[in-house]
Amino acid sequence: MKEEKSVLHRIDGFFNGKGFYIVLFVCAAVIGVSVWSLMRKNAGLLETPEEIISADVGIDKGISAFSGGGDIIVSAPEETEDVQVSSVPEPEAEETTAPVPQPEPEIEPAVETAAPVVFIWPAAGEISMEYSVDYPVFNRTMSDWRTHEGVDIEAPQGATVLSCSSGMVTEVRDDDAYGMTVMVEHGGGLVSLYAGLAGTPAVKAGDNVSAGDVLGSVGNTALCEISEPSHLHFAMYIDGESTDPLMYLPER
Repeated sequence: MKEEKSVLHRIDGFFNGKGFYIVLFVCAAVIGVSVWSLMRKNAGLLETPEEIISADVGIDKGISAFSGGGDIIVSAPEETEDVQVSSVPEPEAEETTAPVPQPEPEIEPAVETAAPVVFIWPAAGEISMEYSVDYPVFNRTMSDWRTHEGVDIEAPQGATVLSCSSGMVTEVRDDDAYGMTVMVEHGGGLVSLYAGLAGTPAVKAGDNVSAGDVLGSVGNTALCEISEPSHLHFAMYIDGESTDPLMYLPER
């Protein structure tokens, strides 16, 4: 009983004396070390668990030394396996390709097809003198042999003379040799000639005519062929050169 009082008396004396300040210093040191350790943890300065343990052990040893306790056994924390978090790949943005503008198909301009050229006989009747430019033929009126740039179509005086095809009247004249003459241009350099007409023709220069339009009538005005039976002298020229009218007139 005396021993217990003696121990209590010594403890009381310790805290009343310098021991109080020692305990106060140790507590402040423990708090400081704890705060310092916490700050290092938050700052990432303690990179390994061993450093944290050593810091904690130092605090515990200080307390143990003060309290007179025995050895402190500190077990290292169990190592935890690193958990690998697989990063989920972000979905690739779908490549959107803008539609390539297709060239618009070229529209070819409509080609206007020319109406077929129609030819008809300018007068009814048989041919009394054929086309001849390679060899001369006998002319009864002139009593000589000469070339004949056209065909003579037999027809009585007053018979209707028609345009052999569509075209434009380019000339109406009274020729010294072939009498009253009408010329019609058909395009492409082709020209038709109607000679030996009577009186005044039914057309004038500049008139547009179609195949079968009346140009005039058969007369007796061609002085170079006045001795021949009544007829229409009909000739055709291409680019100013004489050509056979039968190449254009339809077969009878």
